[in-house]
Amino acid sequence: MNNDPNIADLSLAIKAELALQAAVKKVIEAHRHAGEPLVIWRNGRIVRLAPDQAVPPHVALP
Repeated sequence: MNNDPNIADLSLAIKAELALQAAVKKVIEAHRHAGEPLVIWRNGRIVRLAPDQAVPPHVALP
């Protein structure tokens, strides 16, 4: 997660979102390293993405 000293002041929902973003980023990096496709759910279907097609999520914090 973020090393910002004000992290304790964030809501639990924001902390959870930051943790989820960090986890997704790690998974994408691991798949890139291994050269394995990522399997995601998109528009009601299972989709296989090449690791270089995956973009880590970005959420704007309030």
